Amino acid sequence: MTYIDLHCDALLHFFLSDDFDLFSSEKSSVDLDRLHRAGAMAQCFAIYQPTVEELAVKNMPEKEYILYIYQKFHKSLAEHRDMAAPAVNAEEIVKNYREGKLSAVLTLEDGRSVNGEFNNLIAYRNLGIRMLTLTWYQENCFGSPSSDDRGVMASGLSKFGRDSVSLMNELGIIIDASHLSDGGFWDLIELSAKPFIASHSNCRALVPHYRNLSDEMIRALSEKGGVMGLNFCHFFLKDAEEKKNIGGDVINEILFQHKKTNWYSRVKDMVRHVHHAYNAGGENILAIGTDFDGIPAENLEIDSPLKMDLLFAALKESGLPNSAIDKMMFKNALRVFADTDITFQNRTGNSEVMITDGYII
Repeated sequence: MTYIDLHCDALLHFFLSDDFDLFSSEKSSVDLDRLHRAGAMAQCFAIYQPTVEELAVKNMPEKEYILYIYQKFHKSLAEHRDMAAPAVNAEEIVKNYREGKLSAVLTLEDGRSVNGEFNNLIAYRNLGIRMLTLTWYQENCFGSPSSDDRGVMASGLSKFGRDSVSLMNELGIIIDASHLSDGGFWDLIELSAKPFIASHSNCRALVPHYRNLSDEMIRALSEKGGVMGLNFCHFFLKDAEEKKNIGGDVINEILFQHKKTNWYSRVKDMVRHVHHAYNAGGENILAIGTDFDGIPAENLEIDSPLKMDLLFAALKESGLPNSAIDKMMFKNALRVFADTDITFQNRTGNSEVMITDGYII
């Protein structure tokens, strides 16, 4: 079965290694070759932003880093245009799929480099960045991150964050609330005229980690037309008291210092979260947001796109309706791409017609 993945960190390997090859690499879980062989419809490639300290080690200013990753990304796609092509909207994703190509969608994780400037949002959209994860584990110009500190968690979007919502809606930038404080999430529910998403988050009722969404949030996001991408990271899948306070420092130790953990992400736990989200928000909330390459492959039962069938089969065996599985794998994500793209909506008049009838596989 084909699928759309709303989040991976494979592009970080361009920063970590001078010889990383996005076409095929043993360094990453995701590469173009495995995505193509797995039959993926689209992969969202996040520009994950290392800490200021990590950037300083390589003497690379933040904006220079983003342009460096952007150039590496497009060079890789140009070299393998027979199997993959860039995409920014649902129409391009469908066109590429019909031509047998993977769609590669560029996104930005952590809005700190926007630096409170509306022109930077416009510049990033002009680069083809289609989705913005507003925060990571630190406060920035958009507001506060998800946190185990109740005060931080309750705080909403900053003034710039609130003022920027309508501009992102206008530009067709998909707003991503993964990593955002609960207060910021509820501000988006109030302020955004378009659906927004939680690209890689799971269910807080099952694992009480602040990065996961409560049932109330899942319902509200579904009613808004958004989706929640199933995160494959073991931190957010398996109920374990000691994981509650895992945050950015631990993630950085894993990514940059190769810290080992003994936690393991299992398909059975993924199925548990999918069913809970389905019961809380219905089939329209479901999506995929693997977080591949934000997690060491050794910690994953599904450690690359080539094993995605394990999830499909487990969901079917679990009794999840076929309609819900189809929506989770690609239809819901494709709908959000259409519903948040102004040009695409204006041209087609009714994105739902195209999504439900125009591209049946």
